[in-house]
Amino acid sequence: MSTELQPREGMMAVVRNRRAMITGVQPYDAAEHGRFHLVEVDYTDGLGAESDQLIWEVEPATRVVEPSTPPLIESMQPMELREFDAMVRAARWSALTPTLPFSGLAKDRPPLASPLYGAVALEAYQLVPLLRALEMPRVTLMLADAVGLGKTIQAGLILRELMLRRRIRRVLVISLDTQQWRR
Repeated sequence: MSTELQPREGMMAVVRNRRAMITGVQPYDAAEHGRFHLVEVDYTDGLGAESDQLIWEVEPATRVVEPSTPPLIESMQPMELREFDAMVRAARWSALTPTLPFSGLAKDRPPLASPLYGAVALEAYQLVPLLRALEMPRVTLMLADAVGLGKTIQAGLILRELMLRRRIRRVLVISLDTQQWRR
């Protein structure tokens, strides 16, 4: 049965002996049995299913992992050097990653993180396709401008932002041969 700590969106958890991030929590009040929580999780281990929905109070052996909770070292084997190195690199990388909301857009405009990653000088018009893409439920966008206006930069901004928000897994890029257009 679950621990006393209630699941909240954005927290890490152990579910079905796998580490996962809680991406959604919907409370439900059952008259006879009290409050239940429908929890959506994205597994972080890369094994098996990538996400799941479960009823938190009914699922056996679930627990929320607070960010400040130290590991249970007395019941674990020492970490291998390569795993420790990967963990340190991931911690450094995640410290550089801005925190983004997991569900929906902000009231006015969403915070943008992708412009912080590139070493390019952005123009204001290059952010317009990015903002339009974030408003689309399914992003289908064609970038077509004159030569040298930054279509590659716009595409990179859109792809990075969608990856940070975990909205895409695959990308199809179609680029026509420019010689065909000059005939």
